[in-house]
Order: sequence, then structure tokens, then C-alpha cells
Amino acid sequence: MKRIKNMKRFLICLFSFLFIGCSIAGGAVLLSNSSYSDNTGGGSSNDENNVEQNAPTNTDLWTASGNYATAFDNEGEAGIDGSTEEKAYEIRTAEQLALLAYRINTSSTNSTYKSLYYVQTADIDLSLHYWDAIGTSSYYFSGAYDGGNFTISGLYTQAGSSSTYSYQGLFGYVRGQSETNMATIKNLGIIDSNIQGYQYVGGVVGEAYSYSTITNCYNTGNVTGNSSYVGGVVGYANDEFCAIAKCFNTSSVTGGGCVGGVVGNVGSDSVGVISDPSTVTNCYNTGAVNGRGDTGGIVGYAGDSIEITNCYNTGNVTRRTSRAIGDPYVGPGCGGIVGYGYHSLIINCYNTGSVTEGYQFDGVMGSGNFAYINYCYYGGNCTLTVGHGTKDENLIANAKSSSWYQDSSKWDSEYPWDFVEVWSLVPSANDGYPILQGFSVNITYNSNFGENETITEQVPSEQEIVIAGYDLFTRVGYEISHWNTKPDGTGLNFYAGDTYSEGAGLTLYAIWEAGIYSITLDANGGSGGTQEIWVKYGNGFYANSSATGSPITSLTSLPTREGYTFNGFYTSATSGSRIIDSTGKIVVSNTFTTADVILYAQWVANNTAKYDSEGGYWYVEAGKMPQSKVSDSLKTTLSSNWTSLSTGDIYYFAGMTLTAKVYNSKEYCEYNEEYYLVEPIRWRLEYSSNQTSGYGTTDDTLAIMATIVYVDQFSDVELNAGAGYSSLSVTGLLNNITETGCFVTETKNMPTFGSTSLNGTPASVSSNIFVASYDDLSNF
Repeated sequence: MKRIKNMKRFLICLFSFLFIGCSIAGGAVLLSNSSYSDNTGGGSSNDENNVEQNAPTNTDLWTASGNYATAFDNEGEAGIDGSTEEKAYEIRTAEQLALLAYRINTSSTNSTYKSLYYVQTADIDLSLHYWDAIGTSSYYFSGAYDGGNFTISGLYTQAGSSSTYSYQGLFGYVRGQSETNMATIKNLGIIDSNIQGYQYVGGVVGEAYSYSTITNCYNTGNVTGNSSYVGGVVGYANDEFCAIAKCFNTSSVTGGGCVGGVVGNVGSDSVGVISDPSTVTNCYNTGAVNGRGDTGGIVGYAGDSIEITNCYNTGNVTRRTSRAIGDPYVGPGCGGIVGYGYHSLIINCYNTGSVTEGYQFDGVMGSGNFAYINYCYYGGNCTLTVGHGTKDENLIANAKSSSWYQDSSKWDSEYPWDFVEVWSLVPSANDGYPILQGFSVNITYNSNFGENETITEQVPSEQEIVIAGYDLFTRVGYEISHWNTKPDGTGLNFYAGDTYSEGAGLTLYAIWEAGIYSITLDANGGSGGTQEIWVKYGNGFYANSSATGSPITSLTSLPTREGYTFNGFYTSATSGSRIIDSTGKIVVSNTFTTADVILYAQWVANNTAKYDSEGGYWYVEAGKMPQSKVSDSLKTTLSSNWTSLSTGDIYYFAGMTLTAKVYNSKEYCEYNEEYYLVEPIRWRLEYSSNQTSGYGTTDDTLAIMATIVYVDQFSDVELNAGAGYSSLSVTGLLNNITETGCFVTETKNMPTFGSTSLNGTPASVSSNIFVASYDDLSNF
């Protein structure tokens, strides 16, 4: 760095005697413009950054009475006085941070606390109140603040169109005393914040005056200035020896004049050699930068003797201007690294963001006076106007290869691109372009659906990262198959348990695959038919476990059961929801389940229950049996023709096996020299006394009955009401019909009917136990 300083001083002296447009060997470009005027202008901030739209609920300041703490976390402990780094005051809460702002900004306490050491010991959320920046131009901060690699979120500042709202950021104004007594801000991140102000506005520091260092700090919150000196990290780094190193910004920066992704303005435009020039080193920006004056991806305006080295920008840079092309007044510039350079050096930097401006703009530096630019390159949508830097036509391919940086026709050995200690080429980071080493890096996992929820882990760049598992996010019906560096899965794949040690930040997107779930088809007393299908969530039903080929909409084969009709597959054996109808058609969407599932066939007996609307009773036909003695005249006819009648079905009656004969298309049985007409059996089911009529449906279930009563087919007279519940099977009931009458002869109390409790409590049983055909009665 010292050699760069000495060369720059020599060049500045030499430039005084050179004509405009001269150049020196080694690729340096000497630039001179006739004049420079900062076009700051007025105007209001962007709506998307309007503090009124993103303000805390409480409209007062953190430094208002009652909002700040009365002591730091360890204040009062033995030996703690903030005089050294070892004796630093600890700040753990928002209230304690507000106490620091109050003590620095108050005349009576500023001199006591402004030059001490402070360390942050936890993440802090400031979203409850508006933030009052630490330090003003009258009562500045000159101490040391170590953020401990923690973050500050919810930092909202008030904005307006007057100087009252100047010096905005976490720190408003910092100023060191000498090279041995520096103001220091380090190891700190500003996230989820909205920093606004009039001028001197920065994510971390509004203005850093002389002898100030800002190191290893970053900002991801929007920064907006109504007027000049607006930067993602620092608004204005003024005068001598302000060092900004290892800092970055990822959010939008918007302002008037001197707007930069990292620093709005560095140094002054005074002519002469400054003994301790300010520097910006090893910094980068990825956020959009938008200004009306000098606008740059890293620095908006680089003043006298400023050194900008080892920096890069990937954000789009835009200068809003109405100046017409051809206007002889050059005015402010717009550049990928620096908007306007005044007697400054820009070395080993690159830009891949687009640069847009109404008059003069460039991929590295927009315009300037006697600026030294070397060994820089740019890509993106940039137009070369005055030869600032190098643009390779095959930049995207070449700039991702370390050999390109060893090409002596482009790069001089005096200023090598250091890929040992400064830069790294990591294919998975920054789209393959060089990244800077030495940062605490973030690995971010993005859910990649819906609101794109993110989980971020911050780790030292030298630490090996183990890629997280797939349980970070949930999504109904889907599972994460792997991670990828691009949302569409076209980047590099990472899998749970992989290790990553490239020393660069990494954002991984969840790549989701629809779950494939098996559907087992239980015939539930039947046989045959399709036994298993699969559903791919949100996609379709399939005949194979890999869910490949064409989706199916119905089953290829249905189960069968003698004496029953298939009524579809349900989520329960006796009730539940129907998933597949009686024809085999799938009648639900392909999102009906998120797990393996068993579906059960349900059956309807060929004889179904009937409801007597007049009597309010249920009747059940359970096959046929001999019943009702025939008249004497029909008895005579049957007796004389019995042997010649056609043979009918076999029936079971009172323990006997009877063969029916057919006469006039009706069946008759002979028993003890009497003849009986074979008729359907009907059982009346009477409800319990504490139940009312109307329970169940013919296709569903029947309420528990108080009695089982046989009803004569012809007369509808109750032959025996019985008492309590029958303990006999249906077959048993039939076999207990005696020769003297067609009625039930044996009933008794029973506490259960199958597995269903009947102790006076209403309950339900499946109706198919009563509606089986006669041949199936023995199953009960």
C-alpha cells in the first residue's frame, strides 16, 4: 500500500504538467475534465423507502425520556470503566444502545463517554422507536464500538428536507483524534432497516470525519438521502485517514449528489498532497444505486488522494439526469466503481452491474480529473465513453478463470490480482466472478416457495460449513430433495451433510419434489381387484410407485363379494369419505393425502333396509323362509300335485332342511303335513326409549334397537315382542321358529351387540348385518 501511495503522489505532481488525455505506460489512463460541480438538487425520497410507510408504532425517539436504559449491561462492575478494550462497556439491549446515543449526544455527558470502548454482546432490535443516531457534528463519537459480529435490526430514522435530518445511520457523526487515537466501528451488521435523512446518510455511519476506521461492517437495509452524501455503509468519509475496509452493502441506496453503494463521498476536492489519504479497500456492493449527482457502485465521489483498491460491484448503477447528450458541460459522472474521481487511484476493481446515465457514464468510473485507473475491468450493460478501464468481449467466460488475471497484456505485474490472500474464485458464489476473502460469511437457505422464507447463518469465512438437512422448511405434500444455488435448480447442487469451505457467502434454494404416497386398497371382505395405486401430490394418480407414465383416473379392476354390490373405496371400513366411487372412478383431487393411506371397500347387500314412514320403524328383508299357512283349498291343490311340481330352493326352518316346490311361480314348503308360502323375512327394529325416530339412512347405519321383532308377512301383527335384546344370531332366530307359529320364541337381555355397547346408550351398527341374503345368514 505504501508503494501505491508514493506512486500516486508522484502522479499527482506529474499531472499538473500534463496535457488533457495523456497516458502513462502500464495501462494507466489519465483523465482530465475542465470543471466539476456537484449537482445535488432537492426532491423527495422514493415511496418504497418512505419512512411513514415503514415506521415504528411508537413515533418517539429511543433517546426520549424513559426509553433508554440507566446503565450499560456491566456498568458498575469492578474494573469496568470503558477505558480499554478489556474494560469495555457491554451493550446487550436496545435500551442500552439508546443509552449510548443519549450520552454521546448530550453535552453534559459527551466528553465523559465519547472516547471509550464499547462491545455489543447480542443481536439488537430497534423497531420499537425511531432511532436517534449516535453522534452529531457538535457532539461526536470518537471511541471504539465492536459489534461482536452481531446485528442491529429495525433501525428506522426520521427524514425531512432540511439539515435537521442530516447525519443519519446507526452512528451519525464519528471523528477520531489522531492516528494513535482512532474512532473505530467494526464487526457489525445492519439488517431489516430503513435509514433515511437529508444528507450525510449511511447504513452504519452518516459521516466519518478524519481518523476514523470502519471495518468488517455491512448493511442490508434501504438507505435514502434527500440530498447529498449517501452511502450503503458510510455517507461521507471526510478529510484525512478515513479507512473503510472489508465492508459491503446489499440493499438499495438512493440520494441526490455523491451516492455510492458503499460510500457516498470519500475525501475532499482540495488540491495538494494529503499526508494521510483516505482509503476504501476490500469492499463490495450488490444493491441498486440511484443518484442525481455523482453516482458509483462503490463510491459516488472520490476526492483528492483517495485510494480505492480490491473492490467490486454487481448492483445496477443509475444516475437520474436531464442533461442532453452533447452538452459541453460534463458535470457529474456515473460509474460501476466510482462516479467521479478527483486525483484518485482505482486499482484492481471490477464491475458487472449495468451503468445507466443521461450523459457520461462508464463501467469503472464515469468522469473525473486526473484519476489513475489501472487493472480494472467491467461487464454488464455499460458503454465505454472515455476509455476508463478494460472491457473484454468474452468477459463472462474469461473473468471466471484465474489464468485471465495472469495475462501480461492486460495486467501489469506491479499490481497483481492477489488470489492468495485477497481474492478467490468460487463457482458457487457471485456467479463465478472473484470474491473477497476474509469476510464473516452468510449461508442463507431460501424456502423457494410462497413468501420465500429464509434462514441465515453467519460463520467465519475460514470455517467449514456443513450443509443443513431438509427439515428447515415444510410444505404440504412436498419434500426437499436437495439444495441448489439457483431457484430454478439450474445452478450447483448441494445435499444435506455436504461440506463447503470456499470462504464465500452462499445462498441455497430448496428444490422441492412432490411426495409420492401409496394407496392400499383393502377389499374388506371381498376379493380381487386392484390392490394398490400411488398418488403424486399435486400431480396425479399412478399405477406404479415411481409415479411415471400417464396418470390414471380410475381403477383397472374392482373387487367382488358374493351377495353384495361394491359401493366404492372409503377412508374407513364402515364410514369415512369416499375416494373412489362404485364404478372405480377416482373422485378426489390429487392433494387429498400427504401420507400413505389405506382405503376400504364398502359393500351394499343385495337386499336393503327399508323405512316405514307411517310407523317410523325400520324393516329388514333377510332372504326368504316358509311362513303363513296356506288356505285349505290351496292345501288340497298342493297336496294332490306335490310330487309333480318343479323343485325350488332349499330353505332352513326350525332346524329342518326343506326343499321348496314351485306353484304358479311361487315357492311352497311342506312341514308336518302343512304347507307354507315362502316369503321374504321382515324384522322390525324398535329404537331404545331414549332415542327418537329418524336415525340413520338406508345406505348408512341403523340405530341400536330395543327389541328384535318378527312380523307376520300377511297381517303385520307382532307375533312376539319379546323383551330386551336377542342374543341369537340371525340363523339362530330362524331355527327357533316353531311349528306352532312363525315367531321368535327366545329373547333375553344382552349387554353388547357385537362390539357395540348397548347399556341404554344410543349407538350405531352397520346395517349390513341385518340385510344379508338368506344364504349368508350363517356368517352372522
